[in-house]
Amino acid sequence: MSLALQRSMNETARSQMAMQTTIEGLYIFIVAFYLTELARIVFEALKEQGILKTSPNLLAAIFIPFAIGAGLVLSGKAGHWLREQRAGGNEGHP
Repeated sequence: MSLALQRSMNETARSQMAMQTTIEGLYIFIVAFYLTELARIVFEALKEQGILKTSPNLLAAIFIPFAIGAGLVLSGKAGHWLREQRAGGNEGHP
């Protein structure tokens, strides 16, 4: 009975971790979308003022990778990934 309870708790914990990972991934894209829309508004205002000659939508499209990077940083995924890379790269070194 105890073993069955432990297995059930393990499965629940795995499901919760999978859900948390999914939510973190969605968070990255929500932040990226929000930042891209803010940037597009700024680009449109700059174009209206005559400061920019390029299409605000084109500039917003170019901005998307930077917004995704910001989403990674804000979610903490970038720091986690860098720590994993350092830990993996330092294996076997004192």
